Amino acid sequence: MDDFVQATLQKNQLELGPNADRDTLIRRAFFDLIGLPPSVDQWKQWRESTPPNWYELMIDELLASPRYGERWGRYWLDLAGYADSEGGISADPLRPVAWKYRDYVIRAFNRDLPYDKFLIEQIAGDELTDHAMIPELTADQVDQLIATGFLRMGIDETGSRTMNFVPERLKVISDAI
Repeated sequence: MDDFVQATLQKNQLELGPNADRDTLIRRAFFDLIGLPPSVDQWKQWRESTPPNWYELMIDELLASPRYGERWGRYWLDLAGYADSEGGISADPLRPVAWKYRDYVIRAFNRDLPYDKFLIEQIAGDELTDHAMIPELTADQVDQLIATGFLRMGIDETGSRTMNFVPERLKVISDAI
């Protein structure tokens, strides 16, 4: 990638900008990975850090932060249509346990759950275990069930008497797909 960028810059008679200083790198990493600026103590810690691999250590710490999942999970939640209510026009009832799906997404990002597993759990998490044949669910199995909340995150007005017709039901299904 670097070679491609360098070749394109040279072709257009351009060159790379100067390397960012330590303060800029610290601030960029915090905003990019957790969406927040470093606290004064965090800034001092990384500003005064002496190991040659200080930057990698800082990145590892930020990736291990629960704020990482909150920051990046938000994008998935937006795509999934996450909302604490149904979002209808004629009625907007609350989804009292929608937060469980939100927290699942945050945990998945913080655990660095592989993308294919992340998708499978949301589409078919309830089919990954024969729940009738096991005496007790593990935490992972509970997460798989919670993950299927993805299928209910879109706007759904079909709970209203005035909106529960075939076109509205098909729209809910289309949005989920």
